[in-house]
Amino acid sequence: MPAAADGGGSIACFHLTDTGNVTPDVRISGSDTTLTTGTLRSVWVDSADNYYASLDGTDAFLWFAAGANGNVAPSSTITGSNLTSGHPYRIITDASGNIWAVSYTRGTVAEYAPCASGTCNTAPSVVISGSNTQLNEPDAIAFDTAGDLWVATIGSNALIEFTAAQLVSGGNVAPAGNTISGDATDLNFPYDMAIDSAGNIYVANYLGNSITVYDVGHQSGNVTPKQNIAGAATLLSSPVGVAVDSASNIYVAQPGNLLSFASGTTGNVAPITNITGASALVDCGVGRMGITQPKQESIRAVRQIHAVVIRSVMQQRIMAGG
Repeated sequence: MPAAADGGGSIACFHLTDTGNVTPDVRISGSDTTLTTGTLRSVWVDSADNYYASLDGTDAFLWFAAGANGNVAPSSTITGSNLTSGHPYRIITDASGNIWAVSYTRGTVAEYAPCASGTCNTAPSVVISGSNTQLNEPDAIAFDTAGDLWVATIGSNALIEFTAAQLVSGGNVAPAGNTISGDATDLNFPYDMAIDSAGNIYVANYLGNSITVYDVGHQSGNVTPKQNIAGAATLLSSPVGVAVDSASNIYVAQPGNLLSFASGTTGNVAPITNITGASALVDCGVGRMGITQPKQESIRAVRQIHAVVIRSVMQQRIMAGG
């Protein structure tokens, strides 16, 4: 399952079984890609290995078909006046192929039907927005195996769950699922999240320099994480992307390198792999992981685990204290 790294407006793929200063296997870059027409915020890869990218500034969702490489135009683009996810940050797809995007600045989560080809001015089919939603600077989203949608909010250091039933019509609804928040959770600027096939939730804490994991029995209230990967040996420094494979191995993206940890890792433990260096991460800033939902993985895909890093001005905004 490929994923990507942004080296100045491009998508590049790396095998996470490699380590050190490796050259990417795939790089989608160049003027035809339109990846430089806005700020690349997020990259996602679906179960068919199609690439999806969200652009801030120009507010667009790009789709590149599986096998894309080089200076290639996107297969389709969603943009225009109907796009309500202004400043889109995280973009993912659901089991039906619909696109879900979260807007950090507008405090919304929205669903869009895919654009088959060309440019589509697609209106969202579902929008979750309003004071009841508790979407306080939402920054990441992930589906669990029940089809519920979890949202990480950096404004309140919380993880909130909207049930599958709520996703049908959306609106100004209070989350009907669980909420994880409080000092015991160790959530500290939860910048990205992933959910494995058992329902465990993995969070990249940007300011906490950690990866925290909440199992199915610890996903309500002020709970202590089941796993907490943190400390000097981990090499974690402002992690901004996290993903898991079907065996619950953990992959982490952060400014300058990509790390991996074995399933069940907790504490101050060194990573198994560390992809770094000029060839691998040219101009690499902050990132997002693009591993597909575990329930959609295939054996072939698991053998091809990749990771995602993207560059974003979010890095500069955070460092400036804005």
